[in-house]
Amino acid sequence: SRPVQAALATGAVVLALVAIGAALLIAEARQREIKSAKVALLNLNGLAAQGVGRALESIDLVLQTVVEDIRENANPPSSLDRYRVDNSLHETLRSRVVGLPQLAALSVIDRNGRLVAYSRGYPTPEIDLSDRPHFRKLAQDGAPEPFLSEPLRNRTTGEWSIYLGRRIVDPAGALTGI
Repeated sequence: SRPVQAALATGAVVLALVAIGAALLIAEARQREIKSAKVALLNLNGLAAQGVGRALESIDLVLQTVVEDIRENANPPSSLDRYRVDNSLHETLRSRVVGLPQLAALSVIDRNGRLVAYSRGYPTPEIDLSDRPHFRKLAQDGAPEPFLSEPLRNRTTGEWSIYLGRRIVDPAGALTGI
């Protein structure tokens, strides 16, 4: 009968309108949640960037003091060779790492890319780092300082590391090490 068909048609239209309304409300709520999550992630990103920036600044201050110590104590100033048999630089590096959890190790590399001293142990193992991107970049005249490398595997530990480095130069400006 016609009244039953009209009631069914009206019910179907009302049901469709309710479904469409619910879908629109769900879509709007979803968009609000996505926007809220993006804002939260941007805030977290900003906080993380500030923390990383402060950590890198503190590490760079340590690097600057180590470079100054080496400049003052190297004799002759163009050579780091004596530190291969003298553990004084190792002790200096080891003491600088203490209390800095964001700093895994400090290393000194001579101008040829050989590891001279590092904070993890003495005697220093024979390791050639001349092929490493951070060494190659810092060995160039006019290299930006401090230099921050891309992540790469550490040859002594096998862990992924990021290297922050500075040049060590003699009084004439020639590269002594990194």
